[in-house]
Formats: sequence, structure tokens, C-alpha cells
Amino acid sequence: MKRTLTVLLLILAVGLAQAQKGEKDNHNNHHRIRTYKDFKLDLGLNNYLIKDKFPDATGEIYTLKPIGSWYVALGRVYRSYLNRNLYMEWGGDVSWYNFKFEEASTILTKFPDRVEFSTESRMDYQSQKSKLAVTYVNASIVPMVKLGKSRKSLRIGAGVYGGYKVDSYTRYVYNFNGQKVKDRIHSSYFIENLRYGFRGRLGYRDFDLFANYDMNTLFTPGKGPELNPVSVGICFLDL
Repeated sequence: MKRTLTVLLLILAVGLAQAQKGEKDNHNNHHRIRTYKDFKLDLGLNNYLIKDKFPDATGEIYTLKPIGSWYVALGRVYRSYLNRNLYMEWGGDVSWYNFKFEEASTILTKFPDRVEFSTESRMDYQSQKSKLAVTYVNASIVPMVKLGKSRKSLRIGAGVYGGYKVDSYTRYVYNFNGQKVKDRIHSSYFIENLRYGFRGRLGYRDFDLFANYDMNTLFTPGKGPELNPVSVGICFLDL
């Protein structure tokens, strides 16, 4: 992920140089910034890294399902054009991390000074689903470069985001004595209140891909495993 972001930043730097060179031919908009607004929907998949590896590489109990751990963000985005090829995409959104564990019996328990992952071992419990969900309010800014003249040309960008946690909870679904039970437990779980990281974008015509990497860990240092969330998916604009 870090190497991918480095490549995106390098490509962005080249695009910025091209945009500045082309600015001389854009006399009509040289002194005017145009801003447009849209609704944005990010829909993708979550995972997290521990020491630059996915948890399944070492068989960790908090390994996530490849399909089922969803990232969703909905908000308002603004595009401020500096010239024909360069614009700033900025705005705010509400996002949801849904970390669905590979093992349905995985349990996250909060103690006074830490959190621990364990496995439900009671014989009369038949686990069906287990997940951790976290909600944030975020702001982001991403410089974007269009590598062409048309509105739907290839475009690429890399920027930053920051967010504040507004809710977190675990959800367990299991059978107990022949009945289906759903437990939803709201708690801080020593999850960091702030998140911040890098965001990459790559688009062509009406199709955009995004990648997010949280620079800070999911849990407060020393209170839980050192996990850095990552998300990849599709960004829908013009909703």
C-alpha cells in the first residue's frame, strides 16, 4: 500500500508539471477558479494491516472475510478547477467501517486497560456472524490531474483525509437453545477517536477507483493489536 501511494504521488507530481505548462494556453480561466458540487458515494472493501501484512498471513484470530467487510462513505464533494487540467476535490462525508471476522465465533472484549480478541467456546452457542463497526465524520482534500482535454479523460490524484469517531459497536449473531440471538454492544473499545491517512484516486470516463490508508492504528497504542485499516473500492459521483 505504501509503495502504491508513492507511485500515485509521483504520477501526480508529473501531472502537476504538465498542468502548469498547459496553463499558459488557458487564458480565459487563468484568473478564475470554478467550483462545482456533487454528492459522493464510496463503496468498497475493508481490511487492515499489521506490520505491513494482512492478518490471515499469520493466522490471527481477528482475520477478516475477504468479501463481507464493507466500507461505505456518503457525503458532499466540491471540485475547484484551477485550470483545464488541474482541480482540487474537497469536502466531507460520513463513513462506516464494517469489519466482519472470518471466524464467526470471534469475540472482542474490553477490559479496563485493553481489548482482547478471543473465541466463543461455550458448547450451547452456535456462532453465525461476528463483526466490529466504526462510524466517522470526515473531511478530505485531493488534488486531481486530468491527463487530457475532455471532461472524461484519464484522471489521477492523491491527497489526505481526517476523521472523528462518532460510534463503534460489535454485533454477534448466534443460535442459543434453538433460538437466533442478535447482540449489539456499543462501546469505545479503545478505538482511536481520530483517523487520518492518504487517499488515492484513479478515474476514466464515468469510472473512479479509490484507495484509503489510515496512517494511525485502529486501536489506541498499547490497548490492542496495531492494525492500520485500508479500503479500496469505487467512488460514485454526480449522484
